[in-house]
Amino acid sequence: MALKTLLVSTKSEPIVRTTAKEFMFGYPSTLATLGNTFLPNWISFEKVGLIDRMYDFSTDFETFYTGVPNPAISGLYATYRGETKLPQWEQDHCNNIEYASDGTKFKSFIKPNETVKFFRKSMCRPINLYRVGEEKTYGSLKGYSYVFEDNAFDNGVTNKANKCFCRKGKYR
Repeated sequence: MALKTLLVSTKSEPIVRTTAKEFMFGYPSTLATLGNTFLPNWISFEKVGLIDRMYDFSTDFETFYTGVPNPAISGLYATYRGETKLPQWEQDHCNNIEYASDGTKFKSFIKPNETVKFFRKSMCRPINLYRVGEEKTYGSLKGYSYVFEDNAFDNGVTNKANKCFCRKGKYR
């Protein structure tokens, strides 16, 4: 009932007609604007689109480690928007992006059982990657395969560490 009241009071439609460009890159939405007004840390946009926020860097600024004095962490996140933690989550497992990779460069000198942290703003969260399989060699390059942890997007029912991705620890 609350959703219907919200839709009626904002004169929003549950299904809208858009062009392909609007669908992909965003169209104005009263609900998104309302969310942005009352929950700016959670909804930081005023339009809705499949990939619009993925390529919207207008409010982003990121700091990456240069590798001095530790070359192993060059190219990894130091901060995102001036912070090492995402404001929408509590607890380090859910909010800490420091030393995460954005996928363009991963940590160097990785030990076999070391976890790799991955962060993309479009996922709104850091995710751990784990090494699987044996070392692979391509010419003189050595490589490893990594996968997301099991139940990476679980709400805390199976992966208890992910409970902090739910508001006030409630996942039901």
